[in-house]
Amino acid sequence: MRDKSKFPFGPRRVVWELLIDDGDFPTRRFSRAVENAQLEGPDRALARELLSGVLRTQGTLDKITAAFCTKRVKDPLLAIALRIGIYQLLYMDRVPSHAAIDTTLRAVRPEVPAKIAFLNAVLRAVSRGSNVGRNDDRPAMHSMLAPAWRFNRRVFSNPDKDAMVYLAETTSYPNFLVKRWVEGVGEDATRLRLAAMNKAAALWIRVNPLRSSVEQVRAKLGDFGVVFAEDEVAEGLPMLRVLPSEQRAPIHTWPGFEEGEWAVQDITSYRSLALGKPKAGMRILDLCAAPGGKSFAAYEMSGGKAEVVACDINESRLETMRAEAQRLGHEVTIRAIAEDGSDLPDGPWDLVLCDVPCSNTGVLNKRSEARWRFSKVELHRLVTIQNIFRKKLLLPSMSENTRVLWTTCSLETEENQEAAQRVAKHGDRVVAESLLFEPSREQAGGFAALLDLP
Repeated sequence: MRDKSKFPFGPRRVVWELLIDDGDFPTRRFSRAVENAQLEGPDRALARELLSGVLRTQGTLDKITAAFCTKRVKDPLLAIALRIGIYQLLYMDRVPSHAAIDTTLRAVRPEVPAKIAFLNAVLRAVSRGSNVGRNDDRPAMHSMLAPAWRFNRRVFSNPDKDAMVYLAETTSYPNFLVKRWVEGVGEDATRLRLAAMNKAAALWIRVNPLRSSVEQVRAKLGDFGVVFAEDEVAEGLPMLRVLPSEQRAPIHTWPGFEEGEWAVQDITSYRSLALGKPKAGMRILDLCAAPGGKSFAAYEMSGGKAEVVACDINESRLETMRAEAQRLGHEVTIRAIAEDGSDLPDGPWDLVLCDVPCSNTGVLNKRSEARWRFSKVELHRLVTIQNIFRKKLLLPSMSENTRVLWTTCSLETEENQEAAQRVAKHGDRVVAESLLFEPSREQAGGFAALLDLP
């Protein structure tokens, strides 16, 4: 039972502390934070929705804040507090307006005691100045492509004068990214991307065929109350998509998890790996292995009869991966490597997996922070990192018959098609096959290219 005297502010306080901390990405620290606060059930779900929602809709929330303040809000703490309050007012239909304001103010008071009156005034102005003054009048805004809010003042740019800026503001994406996508794939495809990644990411589980089967896992979790979708995209694959539920228990408590019968992995990640066709007897090197999904799936695809060596430069993430390997019962070699490639494992390798660092633009609903990092400069920085990776880690790992699987969770040509072509050129290979996965309700966005001998 949660001790409310020790954690009086519940989910809002947890989210506030995550957002004002300058440490690692808030979404990565979420699980530990809610465990420390002893949040369970609905409170845990509320905290998850509030954190991801505030990060995802930050751009839209800041435009609303600017419209209801006489001066620019320069204090980052005040900006975060207003995002938390406004998000609840406009996006969380089940939270009454008075509760959204009151709980936000109580959660943030210890850090901004002198600004509570200001925050209260702005939040009440937003509540009065929109069509959400009463909880039951609030429109459902989950598509975020055609805002139904009615404000008593101008908030967003004029769509007749600058449609792309208006689209970016109301869907909460950087102007640069929206313009880039419209120019690259067209407005219709861009709108589909924006809509898909403003909704919760699909939850997929990968059945471990070395310990169970799709039928057994479906039955066991079904008895526990987990409901699965019927997806053609998963036909013939050991993958199950879980339908959303507000009452969902923490995943590690589900039947079969402790026994290693299944693991969480998006179907795009699984289908990307399948392009490399891991088989029994292969020697497979994963150069960017953490958190381990592709390494473990490769081992399973081979029937547990491939030699898989999983490497990463981040030792702390490898510790988590070692625990996961033990849970799944997989005999995968896991080791840290230096960034300069001075201690690469000895080959030759039949297949080298490269799930390289990227902009994450295919998973902006999972990596909510990533959308606000994306820029021309950031894209150039990531392409540079990929080039260094290719020169220092990938090319030295390739021998005469090595095939390479280049994968990202990006939608950007520079990180995908162009990068794969550079690897092929410098590694005397050709791009034998490639897949671009568009984000949707069922899957994450991403890219995979298999490089083989000419």
